[in-house]
Order: sequence, then C-alpha cells, then structure tokens
Amino acid sequence: GDLVVRVGVTVLLIGVVLLLRLVSDYIEVSIASKLLAIGILGLGLAALGLKLAKNRFAYGITLQGAGLAIAYLTTFFAYSVYQVLPSLPSFIGLGLLSAITIALAVRQNAFPLALLALSGGFFAPILTSEDTGSLVVLFSYYLLLNVAIAIIAHYRPWKILNLFGVTVTFGLAYYWGISENLSTVIEAQRWSLVLLVTLHLLLYLFVVIRYAQQIIAYNTLNKT
Repeated sequence: GDLVVRVGVTVLLIGVVLLLRLVSDYIEVSIASKLLAIGILGLGLAALGLKLAKNRFAYGITLQGAGLAIAYLTTFFAYSVYQVLPSLPSFIGLGLLSAITIALAVRQNAFPLALLALSGGFFAPILTSEDTGSLVVLFSYYLLLNVAIAIIAHYRPWKILNLFGVTVTFGLAYYWGISENLSTVIEAQRWSLVLLVTLHLLLYLFVVIRYAQQIIAYNTLNKT
C-alpha cells in the first residue's frame, strides 16, 4: 500500500535527477524547455495528489510531496547546473514553492508531504555533485528552506522534520568547513558565512523553543 507508493516515489525522484543530468546530451531541445517541462510535470503531479487526497489521503499527500520535490530539484538545476535561470527569479521560485509546501502541509496536517517536498530541496545541491562555488549562495538557499521548516514548526510539532533540516544543514556546513579544497572559498566569504550560520542558529533556537511550548501545552491539556 503506502510503503509501495513511497518506494516508487523515491525511485521516481532518483530517475528525475538522472534525467536532469542527462537531458542536455540526448534530446535536441533547449535546456530551458526541458527544465520547464519537467517542472510543470512536478507541479501537475502535486495538483493530482491534492485532488486524490480527498479520497485517498496517504496516496495523495505522497504524490504532492513528490511533485513539489521535483519542482525544487528542477529549479535548483536550472539555476546552479545549467545557469538558465538568474539568481533572483530562482529564489523567488523557491520562495513560492516553500510557501506552497507550508500551506499544503499545515492545512492537511501532512508530515510526509513536508518531508518529501523539502527533501527534494535539501538534497538538490548534494545530488548535483557540482562545485559548490559560492557557499554564501548555497547557504542562503538552505536558509530559505529552513525558514519554511521554522514556519511549519510554529504550527506543527514535527520533530523529525526539524531534525532533518538541522542535520543536513549543519552536517554539510561541517563537511565543507573541514574540506581543504574549500579553505580559500571559505576564507574569502568568511563574514557572510558567519552571518548565515548565526541566522541558522537563531532560526533553530526558535524551532526548539516553539517545540518545547507545544509539548508543554499538550501535557497541560492532557492533565486537565
């Protein structure tokens, strides 16, 4: 049932990543057109999932999460790998995707949707296997995703989603921080990176405090 659907969705996301990496080699259509088509496919999948969730909730939210994850992946590839989308439109697009993810996840109380969709966003830089270049841009991108997690955390006490965001963000920060080949990049962008790390720390301090408030409120309600 749901397990089969989620395994299928995982395979689908891996297939989309492979497709995105190979589209420029084997299909004689402009990169922008290919990426646009895949992005529309992802949004269409999310819309289909929203419609199906009325009757088959688990199946519908899984499709929504997968569709939004594809949209995140496509947007990041368009900006970072193929450079067909400037930075401002790409961040606006990612902001809109984050807003849609927040609205759908909170409204439907759908943790799998949020986790699937944001996984596409968080793992996009890892799956590209490209030179990170500007770490400031990369962690600004992650900051946008973590803001989405913080807003969701304000409404829903989803501890696994919070742990996922902080683990991926600070895990990659630590990995790149000890990478010798990036020492020059880090030195050149030091103060911007310090600011971004500080913002991430403050963001997750809010998440921790908000989670504690939710647990206290839940325990108080149960005692009464």
